[in-house]
Amino acid sequence: MITDNIKIVKNVLVGNYVIVLDLSFSLPTEDFVWETEGPINEHLSDKGRLFVAQELAKVF
Repeated sequence: MITDNIKIVKNVLVGNYVIVLDLSFSLPTEDFVWETEGPINEHLSDKGRLFVAQELAKVF
């Protein structure tokens, strides 16, 4: 279901000429800090942030 939702959002964005950088399955669990900050969330560790920054730099 998540994969289908991602496809829908990407298709809408690309159809409107928006650059899409899909990193939804690019990071391992270890690159998130939910284990030290409480309930599962989307907060990235420093390693995860670095990865996202490097990927963004490739696009821009």
